[in-house]
Amino acid sequence: MAGFYEDPPGSYFQQRIHEEGFVVLAARDHPRIGERLDLATTLTGEHLVTTLTGDLDGRVDKRLGEQGQAPAHRGGLSSFTVPPLLVAQSDLLRTCLRSVAEQAVTRHPGLVIHECPLSLGRVAVIQVWHQRTHDDRLRAWLRERIQALLASDGE
Repeated sequence: MAGFYEDPPGSYFQQRIHEEGFVVLAARDHPRIGERLDLATTLTGEHLVTTLTGDLDGRVDKRLGEQGQAPAHRGGLSSFTVPPLLVAQSDLLRTCLRSVAEQAVTRHPGLVIHECPLSLGRVAVIQVWHQRTHDDRLRAWLRERIQALLASDGE
């Protein structure tokens, strides 16, 4: 199961395996960013959002609203792979998890990672599985491997 879940149903098990924070991806030659991304540029910049549900109300939008700013969306996609390409070739900003950003910069050298000047907190990454697969030895082994790999990631 993949996605963002506040409270999985009772028939599911879950295991916390990793935690990470948010960063901002931008084009290396972004016209409004110097060495570091500042709050003013973040608040007034145009953001590209990944949305699995079709709404554009993510963490950045909520934080902008709390600061009295209207969301500055240019667009939203349901893809996690296309946005880095669009950001690398534009002046769009993309707030995402650090691991997503690190993967993106390895594929797109025109991107750079900035620390996020908005306080967005950290996200717990969890594994979720149904009770019918809980005792399956192969799946239990796979869950253990995933947990060990992500736990050794260091963040």
